[in-house]
Amino acid sequence: MPTKSGTDGVAELAALPSLGLASARMLVEAGVPDASSLRRLGAIECFRRLRFHHGKRATLNFVYAIECACHGLDWRLLEEGRKAELRSAARAVADELQRQPKG
Repeated sequence: MPTKSGTDGVAELAALPSLGLASARMLVEAGVPDASSLRRLGAIECFRRLRFHHGKRATLNFVYAIECACHGLDWRLLEEGRKAELRSAARAVADELQRQPKG
């Protein structure tokens, strides 16, 4: 029987607005096992985990999708002001992770 952090978590995440199966798998691999964790952590912390685990495969559009999934929104409904906030925070995460020593 699958656990919440396995197949069930992927299916639960993939069912959220703005996320698909590939995104859900990446989230689970990065340590976001289910929808309640996604909401609790929020878009920026989830993006940080994705960027750390998957590198540049975690794009700016991913942080928008996570934000929409957290709030049950279609991606087209994300307000420009919030997009700007997320864009700034995502750049800060990417810069921070790039500065960390490897190894």
